[in-house]
Amino acid sequence: MLKDRTVFSRTSQGPLIPLETLQGPQQTNKALRNIYILIKDLRNLFKDLRNLLKDLYNLLKDLYNLLKDLYNLLKDLYNLLKDLYNLLNDLYNLLKDLYNLLKDLYNLLKDLYNLLKDLYNLLNDLYNLLKDLRNLLKDLYNLLKDLYNLLKDLYNLLKDLYNLLKDLYNLLKDLYNLLNDLYNLLKDLRNLLNDLYNLLKDLYNLPKDLYNLLNDLYNLLKDLYNLLKDLRNLFKDLYNLLKDLRNLFKDLYNSIHGIYSLL
Repeated sequence: MLKDRTVFSRTSQGPLIPLETLQGPQQTNKALRNIYILIKDLRNLFKDLRNLLKDLYNLLKDLYNLLKDLYNLLKDLYNLLKDLYNLLNDLYNLLKDLYNLLKDLYNLLKDLYNLLKDLYNLLNDLYNLLKDLRNLLKDLYNLLKDLYNLLKDLYNLLKDLYNLLKDLYNLLKDLYNLLNDLYNLLKDLRNLLNDLYNLLKDLYNLPKDLYNLLNDLYNLLKDLYNLLKDLRNLFKDLYNLLKDLRNLFKDLYNSIHGIYSLL
């Protein structure tokens, strides 16, 4: 019974084969050669795997450092944009108060209409100027709204513009300081116009002096209209060329400061 049994053995390249076929030297050498090639391939494979894991580790390490730097930079940018938004909100409220003050001034001038018949032409020009000023402030509001939308789109674009974020951060910081100075200057202008309103109220019984004062007020409001018109153009330039905004706002600040000094 044992003589009829066939012994099988497994080679490295195929299924079970009879052991009798591997007895010759040629078959033995071929099997050893196949085993050698297999072991050599396994060694190369493990070597490549080690190099690949090493490269993967270095890549993940660099990616971690890059994401860490990006996070810190975006955090600083977020804080700066938040301060910029608050400042623009205060600026809008200040302009709104200025508009209400000018509206009260117009109502006072309207009450003096019967007493100041000789000033009809001047008051008519003042009315038209205030109307244009209202439209200009409305346009300024829309422009600031567009600026907000632009900054929102800019936030999405910043993901692909990591190399430009540092320069943009410095530019927005300068813009914040300039707008803060503009806010303080407009606040002083509001106080000055408030004093002018009280003075006009006290001069209700002095039509001759009021005529001269209203003439000066007309010129002042005309200059203010031109100044706000320049401000609207400046914000339009900001919408197109954000990097040039710092220099343009410095010019606007110097212009307003010159008018305030004349007052």
